[in-house]
Amino acid sequence: NLDLALVTYADLVLMAEEAYDTAMNDRDLPESEKRFAEKVLEDTRREYADVLGLLGRLCLAQGDYEGGEEYLMKGLAAYEKYTHSNHPAVGVITQGLAEL
Repeated sequence: NLDLALVTYADLVLMAEEAYDTAMNDRDLPESEKRFAEKVLEDTRREYADVLGLLGRLCLAQGDYEGGEEYLMKGLAAYEKYTHSNHPAVGVITQGLAEL
């Protein structure tokens, strides 16, 4: 089920955030490990936003405009929250929303 998969992915983002927080608070952890935890968190957040945007585009291609809008809006919100509004994927998502 797609909804379950997205909840699981969202949980993965939360776990990456918890791992990052733990790493940053560990005074004995080498800086290289802290940077690695930060990269994993950034990558996980970006991939989650990508998945939402791709699902939105897929819904649009299948004629499911309501579902497409929902996923595109979630993807856009994730990019704005986790990265920045200048990320190239934001343009793809915005284009999809313009097609509605």
